[in-house]
Amino acid sequence: MAVTDREELGEKSITVMFQPLEEENLDGGTEEAIPLGIQFPEEDMSSSDWMQQNITKLSSEFGVNFKGCEEKAKELLMKIDSNKQGNRGEQSKQTTGKRKGLLELKRRKRSIIRNMIRTWKADVVCFQETKMEGEIANKVKEIWGSRWADYVQLEASGTRGGIVIMWDKRRWDGEVSSVGAFSVSVCFSGKNLDFKWHLTGVYAPNDRAEREETWWELGAARGLFTGPGVLCGDFNTVRYPSEKYNCNRINRAMTELSEFIEDMELMDLDLAGGEFTWRRGDRHFTAARLDRFLISEEWDSNFRNIKQSVLQRMVSDHSPLMLQCGEWGTTKSYFKFENWWLTTDGFNDRVKTWWESFRFHGKPDFVLVAKLS
Repeated sequence: MAVTDREELGEKSITVMFQPLEEENLDGGTEEAIPLGIQFPEEDMSSSDWMQQNITKLSSEFGVNFKGCEEKAKELLMKIDSNKQGNRGEQSKQTTGKRKGLLELKRRKRSIIRNMIRTWKADVVCFQETKMEGEIANKVKEIWGSRWADYVQLEASGTRGGIVIMWDKRRWDGEVSSVGAFSVSVCFSGKNLDFKWHLTGVYAPNDRAEREETWWELGAARGLFTGPGVLCGDFNTVRYPSEKYNCNRINRAMTELSEFIEDMELMDLDLAGGEFTWRRGDRHFTAARLDRFLISEEWDSNFRNIKQSVLQRMVSDHSPLMLQCGEWGTTKSYFKFENWWLTTDGFNDRVKTWWESFRFHGKPDFVLVAKLS
C-alpha cells in the first residue's frame, strides 16, 4: 500500500501505527516421561540392597508382583537406563536446535517489523502481545532500526501479553501519564510543532468481568488529561454484527463497547482497506474487526483529513492498522452528465457494473460518499 509522504500530509501531520504481535510456541514434540524416582545401584551397593529399596517401589507404581523375577527386572531396568543416558545427548542437540530456530524466527519477525516502520513512515507505533519483560532497550533499537527511538512498556503478565509504545524522539517528547493493568497512556509534545496529544494503548481481555474492568480503567485514564487523544488496541469484541464474519445478532459485549465509546465521547472511524482486522486459519472462516483506533472530538477538529487503514498481515493473525492525520489536499473532479446517454443501448447495465465494481466497507453513508468521490 502506498503511503502519503509527510510533505504531502502537510506541516502538521501524524502517522500512528498499531500492530498486535503473538510469539509462536515452537516447543512442540512429545513430552518427556516423568521418572519413577528409581535409583540405580552404585558400585558399593549390593544387588540385594538395591532390589530391596526399589523393586518394592516399582511394584507399587505398576501394581505388579516381581517376586522371583528380581534379577530379570534389574537387567531390564539397567538396559533402559543405559539407553536413556545415550538419548540425553540427542535430546540436548534437538533442544539446542529448537532454541536456535526460535531465536532466528524472532530476528526475522523483528526485521519484518523494522522494514514495516520504515516503509510506512510511522511517528508512533503501538505493539501488543509482545511477550516482553524486563529491560528491552536493545530490542527496541533493533526493531526501530536506529537510536532515535524512545518507548514505554506495560510488561506481560498472565493472559496479558504486554504493550510497547515506541516513537521517534526527534519529532516527539513522550511522557507516561498512566499505567494500568490493561492499558498504558503517553502524553506527546511536538519538538518542532506546537501540538500536544495523548495516546492510549489497550488490550481488553476475553473475560467479560475483566473487560468491564478495562472500561473503568480507560475512563479513569481519560479523566487525567484533556485535549486531543487517540485510543488504539485490541478490544477483543466487535461493535456491530457486520464486523464479525457470519454474525447476525447483537450481544452484550457489543453493546458495552458501544456504550463505552459514547460515554467517552470518542469517534469510531471507518476502516479503509478491508472489513476485518483478525482472521483465524488459512481459509479465514473466522474473522472479525477486533482492533480499532478511536479518536476524541478535539483530535478530529485539529486535522482536515483523518484516515484509518488496515494493512497487509505479516507477523500475526491480526493485521496492522495505520492512522494518518494531516492537511493533504484532494483533487477536485467535476461530474458531467448528458441526457442522451440514457437512450444508449446497455447504458443502465454498464452503470450498474461500474457501480458494483467499487467496494468499500463501513456505514451506508460512508460507502455512498466513497463511491461518488
